[in-house]
Amino acid sequence: MKIINEKGKLFGIINIIDLIVIIVVVLLIGGGVKRVKNSEIEVEEKVEGVKKEALITFEVGKLKENVVDEIVVGDLLYNNEKGTTFGKITDKKVEDQEDKPGLYKVVISIESKVEDTPKAIIIGDSETRVGSELVLKNKRVKLAGTVIRMEVK
Repeated sequence: MKIINEKGKLFGIINIIDLIVIIVVVLLIGGGVKRVKNSEIEVEEKVEGVKKEALITFEVGKLKENVVDEIVVGDLLYNNEKGTTFGKITDKKVEDQEDKPGLYKVVISIESKVEDTPKAIIIGDSETRVGSELVLKNKRVKLAGTVIRMEVK
């Protein structure tokens, strides 16, 4: 008995091309099942934190004088992306921008209510860390700056 007969059938039963197609389909299905079975579905669980007060120090550079004048102590600031309350301005320190005359650097102290979780400090709906670059706004001004200090009380 020949392995492939004159009609191109393997052992006289199945065509060789049909066999190759069946093997490829079985391998693809087997690979897909293995991949789905081994993949872990990662679900991020919401960890509730402790509500606390915090003092956030926010630095903004290269501002013109008219923008600096619109930063008013006592005003609320909101996260530009999500619109959530970020906190209340409690202090502002204005310094000349050394490399650019006519521009100022402003360091703003913001009193905020935060959620202190093991993973991060959450202000509004956003995880906030020292070094975070944020855009904050209110009805008078929009500021892009960096969080340089966070003191959770």
